Amino acid sequence: MEVDGKAGPQTFAAIQHFQRTLKKDGSTIATDGRVDPPVGEQVVGSISSTQYTILFINLGFKKARPQDWPRVAQAADCPAELRQPLREPSFV
Repeated sequence: MEVDGKAGPQTFAAIQHFQRTLKKDGSTIATDGRVDPPVGEQVVGSISSTQYTILFINLGFKKARPQDWPRVAQAADCPAELRQPLREPSFV
């Protein structure tokens, strides 16, 4: 898969593959090819009644790279264009 920064057919196919693999293993996840943000602190979508894909992605990253988990934006291989959106929230 070529990384071009755009969500196209290959991206959606990869997301669906990820979702189907988790569903096959027994996870309650929608297989819609979408990665929606959670609403508030909810872990289950109100329409699908399934856990949000982004939570599975984040947990997988934490398991695979625990040293980078607390500070994703500071990981050596974090793309420059993602550093700002991934920065830690600042509380005033």
